[in-house]
Amino acid sequence: TSPRHAKIFRIDPDLPNNRTFKVLSSLSRQGASLVVQLRSGAVGLNAFLKKIKQAPNALCQLCREPETVPHFLFFCRRF
Repeated sequence: TSPRHAKIFRIDPDLPNNRTFKVLSSLSRQGASLVVQLRSGAVGLNAFLKKIKQAPNALCQLCREPETVPHFLFFCRRF
C-alpha cells in the first residue's frame, strides 16, 4: 500500500471512493482544495499552524480553545 494510505485512512476510512470523487470533481479547484484542507486539518487555523511552527500557539484568539477545524466550523463565536 501507499505510505499515504495510513494518513488518509485516519481522516476518512472510506476514502478513496466514487462518491467523494464525484463531489470533489463537481467543485471548482478552489472549492475542492478547501474541502480537502478542512477534512485533513491542514488548513490555516492555529492548531495546524502551531504544528508546523508558523503560529506561537494553537489557541483561538477569542475563545482560548484549540483552533481546530471542528472548533472553527461548529463552536467559535468569532465565525
